[in-house]
Amino acid sequence: MAIHSSLEAELLEFIHVVFVLLFGSVLGSFSNVLIARLPRGETISGRSACPECKTTLGVFDLVPVVSYLLLRARCRYCEQPIPVRYPIVEAISGVLLLTAYWRFGPNPSSLVISGVYVIFVVSIFFIDFDHAIVPNSLTYPVGIMALGLAVLGHPIAPRLSSALLGAVIGGGVFLLMFIL
Repeated sequence: MAIHSSLEAELLEFIHVVFVLLFGSVLGSFSNVLIARLPRGETISGRSACPECKTTLGVFDLVPVVSYLLLRARCRYCEQPIPVRYPIVEAISGVLLLTAYWRFGPNPSSLVISGVYVIFVVSIFFIDFDHAIVPNSLTYPVGIMALGLAVLGHPIAPRLSSALLGAVIGGGVFLLMFIL
């Protein structure tokens, strides 16, 4: 009986890991939308399209990582190469969310909050890397969320004093850079 329970627990853990990786890669797919559209001032709503031929992509063209591999890194419609950045962002997001899952456990609220952080952190990183900008449309909401979680004492958040100190130091560095 104990062996059977152990196998069930391992199978359940495996299912959780796969789900978290998939969910994280879907979040990475959304991060790709933010990374591509925010710096150009485009709306984030609307269907995804090939950057080359502008054809609206179908559901099976948008499965994170898998579509890239099945399409052999080429657009189904125009055969132009798909940038490797897309599956990299999706994979990184999946791994980051899985790391949060291992850190905070299978707590649904922690997983959702971690997912939001993953979207913001990955998007900010790649936008900054590509354009040397950090959009306020991303930094303000994530900062407010972090302080709100600290005020509420959520387990995923730092203590309020640490969050405020981080906000003052982080904001102070950017203010000093702006002044100089």
